[in-house]
Amino acid sequence: MSCKALSHLVGDTSERTMVGHGNFVYVPVIVLAYTILPRVRAFVLKRFKQMRLERREKERELELRVSL
Repeated sequence: MSCKALSHLVGDTSERTMVGHGNFVYVPVIVLAYTILPRVRAFVLKRFKQMRLERREKERELELRVSL
């Protein structure tokens, strides 16, 4: 392969484009992390609370059955 074809596949290896390429890759990843993680966290917390409430309801039902 010629050097020109190789540089076309790899991309220009000059410092400026590598920095630009790095920012181009990392910025969307950071943005996605900041937008998705709070949603995931909220979903997990909501689900955890729901499971706790269901468990408490079952325990109450059992206590009521035992007391009767």
